[in-house]
Amino acid sequence: MASQTHFVDGHLITRPPYFDGTNYQYWKNKMSIRLEANSYEMWDCIARGPYKVLVRDKNNKLVPKDPASYDDADRKRLQINAQAKNALFCALHPSEYDRISACESAKEMWDKLQVAYEGTNEVKKSKISMLVKKYELFKMKSDEDIKDMFTRFTKITNELKLFDRVLPKEDKVRKIPRSLPKSWCSIKTTIEEAHDLSAMTVDMLQGKLFTPFKSSSKDESDSDEEDDEEFVLLAQKFKRLLRKDKLKNQGQQKKNYKSSKGKGESSKKDEIICYKCKKVGHIKFECPNNDEKSLKAKKKKKAMVATWSYSEDSSSSKEESGMEAHICLMANVSWQMMTQMREVSRKN
Repeated sequence: MASQTHFVDGHLITRPPYFDGTNYQYWKNKMSIRLEANSYEMWDCIARGPYKVLVRDKNNKLVPKDPASYDDADRKRLQINAQAKNALFCALHPSEYDRISACESAKEMWDKLQVAYEGTNEVKKSKISMLVKKYELFKMKSDEDIKDMFTRFTKITNELKLFDRVLPKEDKVRKIPRSLPKSWCSIKTTIEEAHDLSAMTVDMLQGKLFTPFKSSSKDESDSDEEDDEEFVLLAQKFKRLLRKDKLKNQGQQKKNYKSSKGKGESSKKDEIICYKCKKVGHIKFECPNNDEKSLKAKKKKKAMVATWSYSEDSSSSKEESGMEAHICLMANVSWQMMTQMREVSRKN
């Protein structure tokens, strides 16, 4: 079943707006429109009244006219005043009725309520001054959108209008762009360059500003969705990289283990025992117990090894250093074999 939309009931056309002592400005505006809609003469009776039938006496003073002397025009004016009074009585709470029950004209009733809730002229001037200050310092708040800003702006200008302070249309239109924050600078400049603000109304300007705001809100929403998708893809890639790195580390650990094991075995093989003194760490040729000839041969061998080592690059890696040591060892063994062969040939 489709959901039903609920609307708040409006006021009846045949019933005047009710005033219970609260929100006077709201009631005053609605009541004035109500009186104009019923009969413009009723509102004119309040705005320009009071309607009293008067005549001049012998001393040229205005005095109430004798009812017996009323003509049709006099009766019509009195009837309009009575209709306006009746409309006001029907719209007031009993406590407000007591305030104006003794008034003879609709104009007197209206003015009495106005003084009670708007104050005297001095109070009205003070309120107007406060509203003007609000208008001059008006700025868009950080937590509101264009619609809320215009609602707040319109409320201030309408309240000023109720106090008979009507602001020029062009002044209001030029005030709004100045009230926008720096983030709206590009949009504001575009509108000012593309349109004549003196020919625009506040509603037209609101439409011009609301369109890019709506578009930017949609773009931000789309951008957020794209960012979410990119974040998911990035998380998946990062997860795969972590898994790959983990497998790589495991393989490297196995390789290092085998390598260290092989080095341990080779180090055992590299332990050399001297055949002359039977001590570990050197060969017979390098034995300190050798005679003078052997020492000379030893020095000659070291010079040859030094020359060979000098030809190598000084920035060799550990692996190259290991190979150099291995070559030197082979040279030592070869030199020892040649020395032994010479000794054998001499004896023979």
